[in-house]
Amino acid sequence: MFREMRRKKQAIDETACLEILKKEKRGVLCMTADGWPYGIPMDHVLLDGKLYFHCAKAGKKLEALREDDRVCYTVTGEGQRGEGWPLHFESVLVFGRMREIRDSEMIWQVCRDLTAKFTDEPEYAEKEWAVSGTKLSCLEITPEHITGKKVTER
Repeated sequence: MFREMRRKKQAIDETACLEILKKEKRGVLCMTADGWPYGIPMDHVLLDGKLYFHCAKAGKKLEALREDDRVCYTVTGEGQRGEGWPLHFESVLVFGRMREIRDSEMIWQVCRDLTAKFTDEPEYAEKEWAVSGTKLSCLEITPEHITGKKVTER
């Protein structure tokens, strides 16, 4: 069902892919909406091997999810410059099924863990939760296939 990577020398193993997903803060969630590709930049958190995102309780992402729960999430590291112009970077693709999380305890955990990626203030998540907690939902991707590569441009 999933193709093998063409440039196998660039492949990184699943453990390295999961480390990149833990470290990086953002990626692009790719879905199908109204019969068209739909890519949305998102913040994510990896918990127990699944990817989580926060969102509103209504909107295009949830409408697209009802159409088709198959998604792809792409993360690219910032990379590092080599000598001269080449950029060295790692990327990860996660293919899987997405679902909406409705459990308020799980939504709170996702929001708290997402906030921790962006700030050292634990109170910030609590303040936001008090104001917006009832308006939030979360999305969960259960990975079916994860692939990654390390690229050295030449």
